[in-house]
Amino acid sequence: MSESTNTTQSTSKAGSSMTKPKPKQKQPEAKSKRPSSKYLWYSGWELSPDSFERFMRTLPRAKQSGASLDDYIMAYDSWRSRAIRGRSAFTPPVLRTRNVIIDDEDSDITAVFFPIRGIEYRSDAQIVDGHPNAARIKTVTEQDIAKLEAFRAYVKECEGEFDASAAYFSFKKCLHPNFDNGWMV
Repeated sequence: MSESTNTTQSTSKAGSSMTKPKPKQKQPEAKSKRPSSKYLWYSGWELSPDSFERFMRTLPRAKQSGASLDDYIMAYDSWRSRAIRGRSAFTPPVLRTRNVIIDDEDSDITAVFFPIRGIEYRSDAQIVDGHPNAARIKTVTEQDIAKLEAFRAYVKECEGEFDASAAYFSFKKCLHPNFDNGWMV
C-alpha cells in the first residue's frame, strides 16, 4: 500500500508563502474478507428425515405425497428463498444434511441440520469436554430455544405445522459460507 504526503500552505514572518509537508499518515489496511479457517463449528437444531418430511408436508406449497427427501430439501430451499425475496421479518435458517459417510453428500441422509450459530474451526479438540470452546459449541442456550420458537411461529404464520419437540440440539463442522457455494446467506 502506498503512503502519500499531503502539503499545506504556510506563511512565513516575512509574508512569503512556502510549502510545509505534513507528516506521513498510514492508510488503514482493508480487512480481509476471507476467514482464517475454511470451516466453522455450527450449533443448531436437527430433525430426523421422517420428522423433516412430516413438517414439509404441512407447508401449503410443499404438499407432495410420496416425494423423496431430496424433493423436500429442494422445497425447503424454495420456501426459504420466497421468505428472503418477500423481505420477511424472519428468515428461515439454511439447511444442511448429516450423512452416513461424512463429507459425502451422496450417501444416505441421517438428519437434517439447521445451523443457527457458529464459531471458527481450529481443531477437533474444540468439542472435547474441558476445551474452552466445548460448552459454547455443544450447549443449548436461551437464544437457541428462542430461535427454534421463532421458526415454529413463522411456520405457523405460513399455515404450516412444526413440532419443536421433534427437534434436537446438535453441532456440526461445516464449510464456512465464504467457501461453500451451496449456502444462501
